[in-house]
Amino acid sequence: PPRFVSYSPVEGSVSYSEGSSMNLSCRAFAVPSANITWIYRDKNKQSKTIHYGEDVYISSLQSSDSGSYECIASNNFHASISRSFYVTIQYSPRVMILNDKMTSDVHETVIVKCHVCSIPEVIQINWLRHDQMIMDVNILIKTQTIDHYQCSESTMEIV
Repeated sequence: PPRFVSYSPVEGSVSYSEGSSMNLSCRAFAVPSANITWIYRDKNKQSKTIHYGEDVYISSLQSSDSGSYECIASNNFHASISRSFYVTIQYSPRVMILNDKMTSDVHETVIVKCHVCSIPEVIQINWLRHDQMIMDVNILIKTQTIDHYQCSESTMEIV
């Protein structure tokens, strides 16, 4: 059966920043010679063959490139070996506010949700009004508090 001569990265788990590039490598020795196939599995366990050959190079990585990359070395005798690498793509916080404009009567309860995703995860979400952090997020909306509010870099308006 084939045997790996070298592979990179050496660790089974590796992180890259979004926008950077990545090079994965597998070298195998076998008689007869081994063919290298690369399989990618996303976080939903969907898999697809992405490359044939020893090296995989991906430029301008996106968060969707996170997942498992498996190098399979096989030869004509149907003997094979594999090596997996788990790749995490780190990215800056992304803010999603479903309703960026809300209308309510004075003294009516309004719930505004701010969804933030990032790797590594965001530990704290701050709400801002006039670029000042709001310490009490339970604000009673009165005529004088109708204004623009911010959750990180997204703006929300209460009218």
